[in-house]
Amino acid sequence: MKIRKLEDHIKNKRQKLDVEKPDDHKIWSGIHKHFSENSSLRKRVVFWRAAAIIALLLSIGFVLVYEFGGKATDPQAGIGEADMIYHHRMYDQEIESKWQEVNSMQMDIEDFPWLMDELEEIEQVHLDYLKDLKNMGGQPEIKRAIENYYVQKIRLLDRLLIEIDKKQNYENRKDQNTLIY
Repeated sequence: MKIRKLEDHIKNKRQKLDVEKPDDHKIWSGIHKHFSENSSLRKRVVFWRAAAIIALLLSIGFVLVYEFGGKATDPQAGIGEADMIYHHRMYDQEIESKWQEVNSMQMDIEDFPWLMDELEEIEQVHLDYLKDLKNMGGQPEIKRAIENYYVQKIRLLDRLLIEIDKKQNYENRKDQNTLIY
């Protein structure tokens, strides 16, 4: 009931309540501004293009610094010739002891052709790196590659020892099984 009275009052006094008329020009200019953000869109596009160019230039700069300027921070760069020879002698001694262990097992290593092929292949790569070392000097990449050669050869010899041991164990079990039957 109170709502009906309110509605009647508004209808009767409407002319007195509407004292201001809306400014159509202001309303349409606001709508036009909202929908025509073309200039704002252009600013955003220019901003993102500039940001992409800056990011690209920074990336190129980092790559160039890393590739050409970062060589001095390489841990292998400071290794002198004497240190490198010392490390190689230690690796050679380790390899020699592994070969002695392989020979002491009195097993035909030709039973493991895949391991022998791997050893021959890394030996050939090692000879190539030694030629590079002689021709180009002690660059860190070459030193690292030679170091990796020694590590790989020791791992392959360890693998060969494991395979020989497995084969000997298999043959021992096989011999024991034939005695039981």
